[in-house]
Amino acid sequence: MSTKDRHYWAQLRLALTSGQWSSQYPAKAPTGTALPWSELLRKFDKHCKGFQDVAQIASHTQALALLLADNSQDEDQNDPGERGSEYPVELGSESMLPEERIKEAQTSYDALMSLQSSNYDSLNFALAYYAYALGNPTRCLLHIGNVPDLFSLRKHIPTDSISTTTAQTHHLGLHVPSFSTSHSFSSAGGSFVNLTDSCAPEIRDGTSWAMTETLRSVCLQGMSHEKLAPSDPHVALNAYGTALPLLESVGNTCTSFPRAGERNLRVEDFVDLCVGIWEADGARGEGAGWVIDILWWATRLTFNSPKVLRHMTRIFHVAGDTSLARRTLLLYSQVVGKAYETKQANTATPSSSTRDLIDGNDVDNTDFDSGKEWVETLVYGARMLCRWAAAQTGLEGMKEAREAGVCIEKARTRLRIVGTDGVRLAARVDLAEGVWNFVMTLKEQDTHTRPGRLAAAHKFFIQACSPTILDGQEASTFTPDPAALYHLALSFAHPGPDHDLEQAILHAGRAVEADPREIRYWHLLGLLLAAAEKWTEAREILESGAAIGEDETVKDAENGAQDGETLESNSLKATSRINESEKFPEVQEKDFVGFATTIGTNTSVEVDESLTDGRTVPSTISSRIPLIDDMRISPAAALLAPVQDHPPPSKENLFEYALQLRMTQGVLTEVIDGAEGAEQKWLEVFSWVAAQRTPTAGQNAARPSEDGDPAGTGASFASVPTYDGSALYPPTQESNEKQETIEPIPITVTPASLNNETPQRQIGKSSSTKHLSSSFDRDTSKGKKVQQMLKHRVHQGRARVSTISRKIGNKTGSLKKANSTPASPPPPPLPVPPPTRTTNRNVQTKHRERLIADLWLMSAATFRRLGKIEQAKGAIQEAEVKDEGNPRVWVQLGLYYIAHGQQEHAIDAYQKALFINPDDVSASVHLARLFLARHEAQADISSETNSSNDVDLAAGLLSHLTRGNGWHVPEAWYYLAKAYGLQGRKKRERECLDFALLLSASRGIREIGAAVGWCI
Repeated sequence: MSTKDRHYWAQLRLALTSGQWSSQYPAKAPTGTALPWSELLRKFDKHCKGFQDVAQIASHTQALALLLADNSQDEDQNDPGERGSEYPVELGSESMLPEERIKEAQTSYDALMSLQSSNYDSLNFALAYYAYALGNPTRCLLHIGNVPDLFSLRKHIPTDSISTTTAQTHHLGLHVPSFSTSHSFSSAGGSFVNLTDSCAPEIRDGTSWAMTETLRSVCLQGMSHEKLAPSDPHVALNAYGTALPLLESVGNTCTSFPRAGERNLRVEDFVDLCVGIWEADGARGEGAGWVIDILWWATRLTFNSPKVLRHMTRIFHVAGDTSLARRTLLLYSQVVGKAYETKQANTATPSSSTRDLIDGNDVDNTDFDSGKEWVETLVYGARMLCRWAAAQTGLEGMKEAREAGVCIEKARTRLRIVGTDGVRLAARVDLAEGVWNFVMTLKEQDTHTRPGRLAAAHKFFIQACSPTILDGQEASTFTPDPAALYHLALSFAHPGPDHDLEQAILHAGRAVEADPREIRYWHLLGLLLAAAEKWTEAREILESGAAIGEDETVKDAENGAQDGETLESNSLKATSRINESEKFPEVQEKDFVGFATTIGTNTSVEVDESLTDGRTVPSTISSRIPLIDDMRISPAAALLAPVQDHPPPSKENLFEYALQLRMTQGVLTEVIDGAEGAEQKWLEVFSWVAAQRTPTAGQNAARPSEDGDPAGTGASFASVPTYDGSALYPPTQESNEKQETIEPIPITVTPASLNNETPQRQIGKSSSTKHLSSSFDRDTSKGKKVQQMLKHRVHQGRARVSTISRKIGNKTGSLKKANSTPASPPPPPLPVPPPTRTTNRNVQTKHRERLIADLWLMSAATFRRLGKIEQAKGAIQEAEVKDEGNPRVWVQLGLYYIAHGQQEHAIDAYQKALFINPDDVSASVHLARLFLARHEAQADISSETNSSNDVDLAAGLLSHLTRGNGWHVPEAWYYLAKAYGLQGRKKRERECLDFALLLSASRGIREIGAAVGWCI
């Protein structure tokens, strides 16, 4: 190629890329003479032989651009400050020709259609440009669809007919993947420099113009979809999203890594824009994959940007990676905190740098966030860490709980309470500190610090709902956060001096009224009403909560699960106002505690239709796309929604909340209608579960044992223990009383197998069918398909799993034995392998399996109380298949053995449950009860030593339990009192009996923490 050839190639590409279509002289000759468009195209046609088609495509492209420019404003020439130069946000007639220009453009379009060009991609790009301008978006999409690889830039660079085949056969050019691919796009920008520099290699080789054509075509794709489907933005957004890798490539070259004390504002604004779009779509974790990719890209062009770290903390948590969110939060706290301390130290007048929190006047400092952003981020992080800690069992999570306390302490250092917004932010800090104190009571398990922690939590919850700094008028108009009302209701319902069931019901009702689409608020209110023995009201409330999101759930099930990682599932949806009375039945709160507000009547709630899976979307998140005079979008930072202290639930969170509520409905049905009514209710719940086709579940704490009647009465012993507000805390160990402390001893657990039952109790194939038929012989209009499913699954479960113990026993030693005492000790268990990193999806799958296993176990308890022992066994087997490491499986197995009169086998089963989870409340209480029963049975025929050992074992087990996470379980105190009585410690026996009576005075049908959780 001659010098002139290369020169005019570069000049044409420069003119095209710069987009100065109306420029009088867009190019220069080799001598420096300015050239108009016509002369540039003539000289290109003269010197660049074999590329006449390129010149024609360029000519028609410039002609169309001029036609469009006559009907629009030029942002390079018009003053953006003028009213008439503002550009509308609505698509309207953008890039479409007026009627008087269509005939002229149609002639050029026909000429391009008849053009025989070897540069197939460039021709289709130009044809698509014309088709849309002529008002034919369908044909525009057809032309773009003719491009085989839209994002392979090198393939779009014009070549002659001879080199085209070679270039396509040996394609080693720059490749930019589509938005949905996982290939690297870091090299898509190559070595981009200023596109207006004619010496730039990307200008000379055509890469920059190829990228320009590709971006234009992506925009035309999205605009065409907007025209063809104005009511469904999914496809258009998906098309626009494919350009993100190209935009990142441009950002890689148009910006540079900041120097010390500088910020990369372009990248931060782009991040804000992407996060704003994600928030407007509902801020759901299922669709956060693309914005997480943007954030990781932004970290390569920023240095510990507080803005990027803030977004990463929140979005990692919403997406389910709380561990990574925690690490990001700690980095944010360290970076911003140190920068602020340094700024304070270097300021001559420190007070001048401590600016008003709400006004955010310290945002001019580039190294740290404003006080408002600092407080909001740390409060969010503290709540996140509290939820994480509360979801872990025993003492696990203590580290995270303490880190949450540090975050709250740091947040208060820059809290400035000025104005209404300052009061609300202070209330959020108070709520976070109340939640933290409550979680610390769960994690510390310390009888000495528990009273103070609970009292402090209750005080902060009250402050969060009714700030003391407000005067009378301001206090009357202050609207507390629904989450604050929820936690205050929990505090009133929790055992302690502040226990007040009526107040708990009142505040739970206020929470429902404030956010009627939050399932857990309805669930809590139903539990509290049941604890107050208001059965009809409780049933109505639970039915209302179960109705939330049902229509949308059915629609999701029909459409199938959607891929949460594609932008198609992350579209902006219009927000509409719906009347909640259409969704929820009218329930009078005055029926509960005299609060004469109607829940669900004339309550208008602003709901984002993209979140119709069961949760209210605050209007600050869903309904806000700030515009300036309805013409321009506000700056990217203004598109961000206010930070919420807890993220909106994912679909799997909603599945868990709905299933837990339905479990409570089953328990309530058994209380009201007996086990016969509960049997049919469980069929309905199983039918509902079978209809769900959502992905696997999120992460929440596992629910404690649902069966809970150590005394065999059929009532749940793990329910909400409550007592009079004047009651004292649990009795502590007397310092002057000598008490023998029984240390935990290593026990080789070898529970008996179901195969070792007596011959007359073994279940054969024929008897299995007989028992199942009798179990599900109820003729009802609902649940027939589920009855057949249960029969089939239980039958297959027995054929597939001969015993429950075999599968788990193979992992810890042989569990099969002829009697309760092994002839020789089994081999020691193998060393536990180091933990392997599991994906979030695996964790979600295990959690969902545990939920369904719990459902099988609850149905097993109902079967057992109905006397259908073999159906109970089948349900236990199904639960074991779902979740083999669930200690509640072994608790139910122990109850099954008790129903058969095999106490020794039951003891082995409870020991196995404690081997899996040493802090399991249900297994501990049941095991202690059996120790005491065995002592009483053998008192006359066994030696005093053996009998005393059983009592000591029971006392030691329950003493440890009541000091820890079983301190609020009345059965634990009752059997501990019985053990103390058998030991002759009458004073301790009386104290424990008194406390057990107080705990059981106003208990609920289920434990609140297990059903709805202690942290929201």
